Amino acid sequence: VTPLYKRHKFDATITNFVARPLTSMAYGIDIKQPIGGDFGLSRGLVNALAKAPWDLNPWSHFFGVDVFITHTALAKGSTVCEAFLKAKIHEPKDPAKELKGMFIEVTGSLFTSLKIYEDSWVSKEVNELTEPPLIKEPEPPDMPPWEVKVSKGRALKVFKEGLLKFKEVLSKSLTNDLLRTVYTSKEGLDSDVWAEVCAYMFRYFIRTEDVNSLKALYHLWQGRLIKYYDEVSELEDVSEVLLREVKEFLNIRDLFKESMMGM
Repeated sequence: VTPLYKRHKFDATITNFVARPLTSMAYGIDIKQPIGGDFGLSRGLVNALAKAPWDLNPWSHFFGVDVFITHTALAKGSTVCEAFLKAKIHEPKDPAKELKGMFIEVTGSLFTSLKIYEDSWVSKEVNELTEPPLIKEPEPPDMPPWEVKVSKGRALKVFKEGLLKFKEVLSKSLTNDLLRTVYTSKEGLDSDVWAEVCAYMFRYFIRTEDVNSLKALYHLWQGRLIKYYDEVSELEDVSEVLLREVKEFLNIRDLFKESMMGM
């Protein structure tokens, strides 16, 4: 059981732009909080986790633990559902200031989990998203989620720094056309561009295990967030925007699958 929270539109950006779309792309089930952490585990899943290849995923010993648990559950055929817990009460953080380490560890674990459990998702036929069952009772008390304040200027600065610092890694991992698009995107990255970036960076990472590719991806993620901040500036409910993000990844599922060929 994974949690389903009401969250501020600028919260859960690692979840919404990396963990959720990649997990949904792989298994075809739209789990909104695959790294929510407040999990309910069956006895069978606990036994499966006890035998899971933790040693093959060093990122799972850090912030990458949640996504490895979720992917192990999906790979081993556990029934996954969501429990509606309403507002997420935690310390909000600006993604451009405080989440670099968490982003790298979660993404490293996510990419590694997709590699470890290749046989479980690559052969799976996924044509559309399914919704996990939702547990609504007992209903928790309601309150508004805590606001997350972000700095678009800081995000833009981090994005541009990454384009300079990781030019070599990006030139090795991205196609020429995609590289050109990224370097000329002064207003940030659109969702379709971001999905392609993740697909090619995934391919590069699982072949090289180059940590610099994860660091580079962190900077490009800021580019996606810049555009997202503009996209939802006038919106209260961003669920449709985030669902479209997931579908962009699903649309290029074959590109992710091709990354596993010859591994």
